[in-house]
This record gives sequence, structure tokens and C-alpha cells, in this order.
Amino acid sequence: MKKFKILFYIIWLLIIALFQPTLVQWIGIFGVSPDLFLIFVICAAMLRGMWDGAICGFVFGLTLDMIIGRMIGMNAILYMYAGLMTGVLNERYISSDSATTDAVFVFANSLLCGILYFAAYKMVWGDLGFITAFLKTILPKAVYSAVVAFVLFIPMRKSFGLIKVKRLF
Repeated sequence: MKKFKILFYIIWLLIIALFQPTLVQWIGIFGVSPDLFLIFVICAAMLRGMWDGAICGFVFGLTLDMIIGRMIGMNAILYMYAGLMTGVLNERYISSDSATTDAVFVFANSLLCGILYFAAYKMVWGDLGFITAFLKTILPKAVYSAVVAFVLFIPMRKSFGLIKVKRLF
């Protein structure tokens, strides 16, 4: 069972790592595209709990960092905490598996991760305009990711049902 769960996450990681830099860029609006990595991490945290969310967040964030090539480890840390906190909030306070709740969590985490990533980027590479970055990149990416999360939640939820199955064949 544990081997199948790991294989499940690896398959999703490969699919997202393939689609994020290629096909997702084609559906970008004004240079902003949804963050499939964060969408999957939030979905994993909501459906499987805080530990799956944290581990997925770290691994998927590190993979995104390697694809981007800047500030290796920053997205890994941000996504790990996003998965952990989403899992904790969903388990203890909200207990919802709806597409709307998922979209709200994706929006909030995307905003927070975008702001923190921008702050770290600013500390490393110097002064950049926060208002411009927020209005042109961070906020539109959060909205776009939330809309895509709303659409993708049902297929992702069904795929997570495969983990609960003892044997496929």
C-alpha cells in the first residue's frame, strides 16, 4: 500500500513537472499562469492530511525550484508550510472536501507564498516595486490558480481515491 502511494505521488509529480513549464504556459493570461504544483499540494493536504500535504509540499516545491532555477529551496519551504497549515486547518477547523474550499485555500496560499517569495527575492536581488508585482503577478496568479483549482479538484479527488484501494488488479 505504501509503495502504491509513493508511486501515485511520483506519477503526479512527473505529470505536473511536464505540464507546468510547457502546456500551462500556453494558457497564461498576460504572462500569468496557474501554479499546478501548489494546487496539487493543497489538494493533497485537504484530502490526505497535514503530513501528506507537508511532504508533498516540500518535494513538489523543490521540484519547482529546480525547474525555475532561482532561489533553490524557497518554494520547497513555502509549499511545505502551505501543505502543513492547510492540512491542520482542514482537519481541525473546517473538515470540508469541497471544490470551493479548495479554491479558497489555493487562493490564500498562493497570495501568501507569492508575497513571501517576493520578499525573499527582494532581499537577495534588490529593490523591486511591491505594488506593481502584487497587482501584475501575485494577485492575478492567485485568482487564476484558484479558478483552475476549482475545475481540477474533482478529477484530483477521484484520483486520490485510488490510494484508498488496496489492490488495483
